[in-house]
Amino acid sequence: MQLGRWALLLMIGGTAVGQTAAPKKPLAFEVVSIKRNKLGGGCTSMQEAVTKDGYHVRNCSLMVPIYTVYRPPSMGDDGFYGNVLAPDWLGNEKYDIDAKVADADLEAWQNPVTQREMLRGMLQTMLAERCKLETHNVNKEAAVYALVVGKDGPKLKVAESVDAREILRKHPDGGGIPGGQGSAVLVSDMAHGRFYLYGSSTKTLALLLSHFAGERPVVDKTGLTGYYDIELHMALRSGADDDSVDKGPSVFSAVQEQLGLKLEPTKGEIEMLAIDHVERPTEN
Repeated sequence: MQLGRWALLLMIGGTAVGQTAAPKKPLAFEVVSIKRNKLGGGCTSMQEAVTKDGYHVRNCSLMVPIYTVYRPPSMGDDGFYGNVLAPDWLGNEKYDIDAKVADADLEAWQNPVTQREMLRGMLQTMLAERCKLETHNVNKEAAVYALVVGKDGPKLKVAESVDAREILRKHPDGGGIPGGQGSAVLVSDMAHGRFYLYGSSTKTLALLLSHFAGERPVVDKTGLTGYYDIELHMALRSGADDDSVDKGPSVFSAVQEQLGLKLEPTKGEIEMLAIDHVERPTEN
């Protein structure tokens, strides 16, 4: 599954002596089309795509691009969607989005080292212009899972590389995790519940686990500061009747048995998103 290529953007700038730096132009797509989709059906992660020249969403709510831009790093999918104060239509109405990057920006867009921040900046501009979106973050105590080291110690392989471009040359089907640290690359086989993280911190691993651990986000409490290549096989949903879906071990068993880590239920302060203002997008 193509999740999109995410990495860290380092912006280096300078101004000649005696000159005043010109205001930076906001990152923006060259062309954006947003249209209401009334076909019905649910939205899956495969219906959001970052392509070689743009960004596309099919039959998903506007929470999908909002998620990509604004989800606080400590929050998993279920925690994010369940704790955003917003009008009902925002999560219920479905839209198709087709956004194209300008030719002058294509080289930077196709570089995994710069694409992540470009995508966030361009989506932020799109949401501000077309939906008049205004937000702020708040802290709140909530139920979480703490990712900790198990009693026998971690079973983690030190990363061969933390260079996103080098990793992607070896794993061209890889992508990234929204909010992930550094240049971590994810390769996933959703049909069989297998995930491969390359050049990943345990904080980024916690973000991946937040997608599958239920309504509680996962926060990294391992104290580990290295980068690792991680292979994980786990069930995507419990009690699935579809024989084509590999049921596998639960996320809790997988983390403990395969990684030497543990998910412990606890309370913790997490960052939440509050939407102050949003309007239905102008269509075109």
